[in-house]
Amino acid sequence: PQTITRMTLHHAAVVLGDNRNAPGRFRQDQRYHQDSLGWIDIAYHFGVDGKGNIYQLRRPEIAGDTATDYNTIGHFLVICEGDFDQEVVPEAQVDGAARVFAWAAGTYKLSTTTLAGQRDFAQTSCPGKNLYAYLSSGE
Repeated sequence: PQTITRMTLHHAAVVLGDNRNAPGRFRQDQRYHQDSLGWIDIAYHFGVDGKGNIYQLRRPEIAGDTATDYNTIGHFLVICEGDFDQEVVPEAQVDGAARVFAWAAGTYKLSTTTLAGQRDFAQTSCPGKNLYAYLSSGE
């Protein structure tokens, strides 16, 4: 169990392709996280596809996981499908991510200053330079 104190953005680091693949990708990630890594569920609390659709993936009251070296306890984790070191982020996806983070900020009484990318906590490029640009610009 966790008390959410901050919000963290991730990307899948895999080109999504056709957006119809998104639900299957989330299920594939869940199976990998559970079956190969031994985690209780998919690592992230919510996911956002290229059309801005929002998916609840793991109950936010349960701490997420990461394959990197930062402690995720207290983090509200959102993953955007796509590889944003290579791809441009669709505006609909940016809007979907903004909506889910706005919901989390209101629900958990968080300041928007707690929103960061995984790269702010671990040696990784996640959430990709093109998605991270939205965090660093404050837009």
